[in-house]
Amino acid sequence: MRRFYYRFSLAAGFCLCFVAAVLPLKSGRSSALAAGREKPKPIAAAGDQTVPPGQKAGCDRLNFAGQSFIICRARPGRDTIRLFLADNAGRPYKYFRNIRAELAQHGQKPLFLMNAGMYHKDYRPVGLYIENGNPLSPPARHSGKGNFFMKPNGIFYIAGGKAGIMETETFIKAGIKADLATQSGPLLVRGNRLHHRFILNSPYKEYRNGVGVTAQGEVLFAISEGKVNFDTFARLFRDGLHTPDALFFDGSISSLYAPEMHRADWFYPMGPIIGVIAPVRQAKPLSQGD
Repeated sequence: MRRFYYRFSLAAGFCLCFVAAVLPLKSGRSSALAAGREKPKPIAAAGDQTVPPGQKAGCDRLNFAGQSFIICRARPGRDTIRLFLADNAGRPYKYFRNIRAELAQHGQKPLFLMNAGMYHKDYRPVGLYIENGNPLSPPARHSGKGNFFMKPNGIFYIAGGKAGIMETETFIKAGIKADLATQSGPLLVRGNRLHHRFILNSPYKEYRNGVGVTAQGEVLFAISEGKVNFDTFARLFRDGLHTPDALFFDGSISSLYAPEMHRADWFYPMGPIIGVIAPVRQAKPLSQGD
């Protein structure tokens, strides 16, 4: 199973810092984080924040348990949520820029993009992957090593205009005909309960991203701006975002494209990618009297 843990030489680190300094959009988690992994600046004077429901699709920063996160929201039926894996020629997209270029050819743009599940060395999904109603990879029901197989794992899906997160075997037995789906693991939250293997104050921290679905059906994607443990990340979804079910996407390679947050992560090639798509608005021509 594809799990990359990149190690950089001092020279490579210097080049990355230089590129991050000159690009207009951040080429890492932020200009400070990309350059030196500095601690994010506090975004609240005191206390944790919660995301109010009902806002339009987009991203905001959120402070929870002394950590900074970016939360991107979407609502099926109102917003166009899509999964991306490979182009029409079968070539994996791997990078956000390739998706952006293809969408631009069709007069579209991503409001945000995020990696959305684990993958093999050739970028094929490890587990279930359904795109536009077409199953491109079967569910992984066997046991194994790594976060994906920290059971219970689960599936994020959209079916009939409604989003959900369900434990893998439960999803299969339910016979749900999903329009899109991606399998990953572990389940961070299941029925408002944290995964039984998470440890409070665990020293094992990493950049992490995942997805949760509220009781009202809103989809909330989250990515940490600093390294956090599983317990804190799961509590973000349950206690900060109030999602009774949440799924881990990945750690270490966690990446985000969100221009309104000045994020355009580019370094890690990816397998499944999820995002919200919108048409490009044409500028209104000026009248002669303007």
